[in-house]
Amino acid sequence: METQQRFEEIEGGSESSVSPAPLFPHTVWSRVHRAGREGNEADLAMEDLCEIYREPARKYLVSLGCQAADAEDLTQEFMLRWATRETMQRLAPETGKLRSYIRQSLRNLLSNSRRDSAIQRRGGGQAHFSLDDGDLPEIPAADHVLDSEWALALLRMVMTRLRESYESRGKATVFDRLADTLFDADVVQPYAEIGVALGIKESQVKLEVHRLRRRFGESLTAAVAATVADPADVDGELRHLLQAASRAQLR
Repeated sequence: METQQRFEEIEGGSESSVSPAPLFPHTVWSRVHRAGREGNEADLAMEDLCEIYREPARKYLVSLGCQAADAEDLTQEFMLRWATRETMQRLAPETGKLRSYIRQSLRNLLSNSRRDSAIQRRGGGQAHFSLDDGDLPEIPAADHVLDSEWALALLRMVMTRLRESYESRGKATVFDRLADTLFDADVVQPYAEIGVALGIKESQVKLEVHRLRRRFGESLTAAVAATVADPADVDGELRHLLQAASRAQLR
């Protein structure tokens, strides 16, 4: 796969030992399908979806002209309506990218909210809530906000899961020392200095960096694969994610 080749070029080679299992399953839309079931795994899948999309949804509403307090309320309303087993069961890969579906749903929600407010100001009745229509103008800059925040949220979640994996093996300190090697080579300490801090040889540091980059690439690719309908779209969506993330900074 082109994406994996790019990550291997960054790493400078391939790993001879067996790589750990990806932190996310490679099956497309797996998070959504799992969230529509019952049990602990479904709850965890739902938590993942909410973690990825809640903050991007709020900032997207703000970028559409929604006041901060109203955006918070609408985000909460959206999550209550969207993050349900019934909704997850209705979603299907035929709807396209999950992010695109959420974008349109938020636009519809904001449009309906504004319509409700106008009706209330005129002393009218209640307007019906719908996720099926919307009349907001297209705002390309707002779409960039959603994409960038989605990319950062996904990257943060992948990094959190990776750290938890290292911590479970008693190697959290190794992860903390090497995490910067994934994003900004200019701020990375020389491997010899990292080795002294960790009490390992420089050659071992290089191996640990290689393994971390490989695991990060696999995990990020799998996380993206879980948000698209067609496996053939993964490489393009991953490129889009990295470009979107470059427009913002991890905080």
